[in-house]
Amino acid sequence: MKGAIAWVGEDETAFSGRASPFFSMFQSSWRDPADAERHTRWVQDAWQAAHSFSSGGTPLNFIDADEPAGRVRETYGEAKWKRLTALKRTYDPTNFFRLNKNIQP
Repeated sequence: MKGAIAWVGEDETAFSGRASPFFSMFQSSWRDPADAERHTRWVQDAWQAAHSFSSGGTPLNFIDADEPAGRVRETYGEAKWKRLTALKRTYDPTNFFRLNKNIQP
């Protein structure tokens, strides 16, 4: 991505990977439910092949619902996770904003 988006320091916002040279996502859609396994497999295979070139970061909105529970925490990293958890406890202690990739208060 680079450019102006990378002018912000890595720890200044929750969004990581601003200095990465590229940003990619693999996505597929289909109409026939019988095709689900085939399409899911090629997306997973393509992601796996490209992952070796990755800086390791993942935009939060690219995390699928079927990924492991710890994936959100891993995406932020430990320092950001602690900071965001503290903010969540302060500003949303009842977890009103929970219909997302949630951080528990």
